[in-house]
Formats: sequence, structure tokens, C-alpha cells
Amino acid sequence: MRIVIFGASGRTGRHLVKQALDRGHAVTAFARNPAKIGVSHENLSIFKGDVLHPGEVDAAVRGQDAVLSALGLTKGSPKTICADGIRNIIATMKRHGVKRLIAESAYGAGNTRNKGFYARVLWLIIKDRIKDKEEMEREIERSGLEWVIARPVALTDGEKTGSYRVGPDLKLSFFPRVSRADVADFMLSQLKSVEFVHGMPTVSF
Repeated sequence: MRIVIFGASGRTGRHLVKQALDRGHAVTAFARNPAKIGVSHENLSIFKGDVLHPGEVDAAVRGQDAVLSALGLTKGSPKTICADGIRNIIATMKRHGVKRLIAESAYGAGNTRNKGFYARVLWLIIKDRIKDKEEMEREIERSGLEWVIARPVALTDGEKTGSYRVGPDLKLSFFPRVSRADVADFMLSQLKSVEFVHGMPTVSF
């Protein structure tokens, strides 16, 4: 499958790139700083671009079968990077007839905002990031695409275990964790699955 990964140089994005290549996909890695991707492969194309520039997004999405987004707030990026970026991605996907969108959001957004102690803590310490993710989710919901939104809990840099839980109503500990590698594994598993289409499952150990 031909896929483009936005946020490919980020900590989840790099796992997406590597695992997608391991699965045999033809990958276009879209990033402002491609040097951070740190991978070379015959099935990998590097696209240096800014998700806030519609023309660059258009060029990367054209000819793809699916889109994965691991956009997130980084130093120097606007506080609305996820919402603004996904608008450009969605518009381009519609223009080119690309239907499947898998996006990384965060627990605490949307209907998980008031689900327990952990969600309340998130709104205290990273309110701006969660608000951006919420607006991104709203844009995706009304897109008309075949979308899946992954809502991971606190992310770690641990190895891929394959032993994570996924679902809309998971019982969580006070401070739940999941590895970025496992989030990437779940996101890639949704490229062809219909189980969570139009769903926003939580991803946690």
C-alpha cells in the first residue's frame, strides 16, 4: 500500500515510518526536518514540507492509498498545528479521492475529557495541546472520510510489545502508559481493518 505519514520526524512518526516499511508499504515521510527521520530504505520517499502549506500537502498526498497523521505540538510550531494541519490534509485527500485517514490524538480529548483523575490532570498540565487535538478530531469527524482516531494515554519510548489494549471504554489506572511503538503498531493495523472506522479508541497497556 502507498501511504504518506505526516509528522514523520516526531517520536511516534519515526516508529510509523520504520514499522510501515517493515510491513512492506511504500512510504512517503512528510516532515519539516527530514534529517530527524533517520531511516533509509528503497521503499521510502522523504518529502520535506510544512503541513500548513496546502500546496506541499497536495504534492505529498497525490497518488497515495492512505494517510497517517502523527502531528503534534513541537518547539516553534503553532498551538493549533494539529487542527490547522489536518484541515489541509483532509482537503487534499478529498481532492485526490484518498479515503482512509488514521490519526493520532490523545486521551483527554472529546468524550474522555472528564473520564477520571488522569484526564483531569491532562487538562491542568497540557490544556493547549488537548484543545488542539479536540479541534483536530472535530475536523476529522465531519470530513466524510474513512477515519480512525487513536487516543493513546501517556506515551513512553519503550519497545513494541504487541500487548496493549484498545477500545472506547478502557478501565485505566491513575497514570496509564503505552509505548509510541505500540501506538504506531495499532495505527498501521487500521489501514485495512474496518473494526474502528469512525471510532476513537483509547490505546493503553
